[in-house]
Amino acid sequence: MNNKIWVEKYRPTDISKIVNQDEIKLFIEGAIREKNIPHLLLYGSPGTGKTTIINILIKSLYTYTNNEFPDKFTLFEENRKLKSDRVLSLNASDERGIKVIREKIKTFANLAIIQSSKDVNIPPFKVIVLDEADAMSSDSQFALRRIMEKYSTTTRFILICNYVTKIIAPLASRCSKFRFQPINYSGSKETIEYILQKEGYKIILSDEIYNYIYNNTNGDMRKTITLFQRLNYIGYINDLTIDKVREVIGEIPDDIINNLISLLNNKITIQNQINIYKEIKNIISNGFNCLLLLNHLYNNYINDIIDDKIKGKIIIKLSEIDNRLNEGSIEIIQLTDLLFTINGLVNGINYKITNNPFNITV
Repeated sequence: MNNKIWVEKYRPTDISKIVNQDEIKLFIEGAIREKNIPHLLLYGSPGTGKTTIINILIKSLYTYTNNEFPDKFTLFEENRKLKSDRVLSLNASDERGIKVIREKIKTFANLAIIQSSKDVNIPPFKVIVLDEADAMSSDSQFALRRIMEKYSTTTRFILICNYVTKIIAPLASRCSKFRFQPINYSGSKETIEYILQKEGYKIILSDEIYNYIYNNTNGDMRKTITLFQRLNYIGYINDLTIDKVREVIGEIPDDIINNLISLLNNKITIQNQINIYKEIKNIISNGFNCLLLLNHLYNNYINDIIDDKIKGKIIIKLSEIDNRLNEGSIEIIQLTDLLFTINGLVNGINYKITNNPFNITV
């Protein structure tokens, strides 16, 4: 266990150990007790326990615990065979084409179930788990809709995703939907203190330091645990400070942020825009996370005293650039677009996208 990464080493194996998500935990406990589930759609931000809670559900539903087997090896082999026969787990971000839906998923859903005497406590249906289902194409989702409808008596589907809006309405309406909320501050801190205690640390994390960490991870438990394992490797935990956390996170220094905001609030000149572009290149060449820059700009302008209409346009632009960066767009192009737009909006200039910028009459 000592060479395992902390995320896996301390992954909950029991419903009671899941942090927060109280309504969902009650539902899962009821499903385990009744040995029955509907189609499920679990969605929410990363690191909130979606995959973990489904692993616990699957293990609870499809595990022999009786004494009908002569030894532990036979019990292990029977449990392995049971899970192989009854559960199909796919990561939809890798296997999301319509060919996978029509061949692998439909074939598995169509297989008959033979219940024997040893299966008295095993549900009489199979389960197909599709992780990252929001990465599936629309055609694949429409094909899946018909399969869910046709084989619902023998197969239950569990869809896991981050963005429920990317799941088509006909598919979502066939599932019981559960939203996983970001882990709250107290639950996150208690979990980290428990892990540090198990790792042999006898320290108390100050609220100031942990609040900074929590604001950076946004309730993502996986990201928080991974951050503390990095701090452990470097040897910072016993003498933890905000500056050390900033160093490990790769936070953009305050002087760069303050200089950039000062440039954005200046009047539009050729030299000022050259200086903005230089700061963009400086941020990218130093390997800073551009999404962290968006967070800084958001926090700055949401609390600024500028006109609400200008503030609203800046936030809309920030959301557009955030989406493009998350989809893999080129950073220098997106940041240049963002910062020049903000510089213009602060100076009362409304940019308009047009296919005919010079008003040429054809």
